[in-house]
Amino acid sequence: MASRPLPDDDSAKRPRITAAHVILGRFKRGETIDRTALRDIFRAITGGSDSTGAWSMRDAFDALELAQLLYLMEPDCPLLAGPPARVLQRLEAFVQALPVHGYRSEEQVARQQFSTPLPLAFAAGLAASPEAGDLLLEPSAGNGLLAWWAARAGARLLLNEIGDQRRSNLAEAFG
Repeated sequence: MASRPLPDDDSAKRPRITAAHVILGRFKRGETIDRTALRDIFRAITGGSDSTGAWSMRDAFDALELAQLLYLMEPDCPLLAGPPARVLQRLEAFVQALPVHGYRSEEQVARQQFSTPLPLAFAAGLAASPEAGDLLLEPSAGNGLLAWWAARAGARLLLNEIGDQRRSNLAEAFG
């Protein structure tokens, strides 16, 4: 169970959270996600474009990370079937098919927020070998990619994040 993030402005997070669930649906159907798909999803949800400020590519990348996390938290996530070496191969192929995060916000640069690559997060989780009841402390949780393996194992989570959008992603993924 995750600690509860501080509440933030619900109106600011909804398009990103909604987009993450749309992307999750595409992952479940085996569809690919590229920059064009991200733009189309956000345009449909917000009714505007990134150039008008209705959303930003940073929002799109955060939604993409949240969708990955939600997919990994699915009890029957097909990426996680089989031995660890095969899982790692699937995770690497999965992230290779996703758009590269080519945009950093000023907040990310100032706070030195860098996402952990999914295959590395899996390897770290595997090495940590969390068990039900263990306590995982993640002092800079970001979007939660280092915490999902422990959450799947039934560990208790103590997640800390100062970024509002990332805190709302944590709340969505880990409740």
